[in-house]
Amino acid sequence: MNIFLKRLLFFCFCDKMSKIKFESTGDCVTAHFPSLFDFTKTVCFCANGNGEIILGKLIAKTAAITFACILVVALVLFGIFSLFIPSVMVSLTDQLGMEGPCASYSVAQYKKTGKIDDLAVAVERSYFAMHYDDAAECGEELLQNNDFAKYCTDRDASSSSGIIQNLSSMQYFSGIVAESQYRVGKGDLAIDTAFSALDEIEFPRFLNNAVVYLGTAAVDEGDAAYCEQILSRLEQEYAQVEL
Repeated sequence: MNIFLKRLLFFCFCDKMSKIKFESTGDCVTAHFPSLFDFTKTVCFCANGNGEIILGKLIAKTAAITFACILVVALVLFGIFSLFIPSVMVSLTDQLGMEGPCASYSVAQYKKTGKIDDLAVAVERSYFAMHYDDAAECGEELLQNNDFAKYCTDRDASSSSGIIQNLSSMQYFSGIVAESQYRVGKGDLAIDTAFSALDEIEFPRFLNNAVVYLGTAAVDEGDAAYCEQILSRLEQEYAQVEL
């Protein structure tokens, strides 16, 4: 018996595959064995000059099937997490540094929970990802939320997100919402949003405020006419305040 047949028989013996049937034709041996799904699978083992078994095609086919199965499972899990557990995708995309997808999943997370905390996160992430449409839309909803004032107070009181550089949470959110509105072509509404966050007592106190956010965006865009609108509004509403 040549070395090729010895190796094949040894393989069968070690794996206790007693149901395999063999047919020998020249330098090839065809093995018929039952698969996991109760139908017969045929594999042809051929020997090269050194009597080594060549299984390239079988290995390639098995690898391709395995890869396809893994891909299908991954796509199914991706769809499940995206539709039903967006918080998982928020965490994953955040860790991968994918700001755009993370912002989109943050919006989806808020729509799923309806919580003001998730809404605030959606506004922030959309703003920093330059998804200004989402930032403006979600931001308008945030500013109109009955719990917005309390949310800002609690946020300012927390040690991790207190008032930084004289910028309160109310000014911060009003500012990024106003800027987002400006960047999507809602200039007049943006001015109203920014100035609605101010009052005669708070304005001098918080030098970094919603109006500053809006004005900075206009300066960045080189929009002199819009800057004049902001200055005109300041003169009208705060004529008695020493700026």
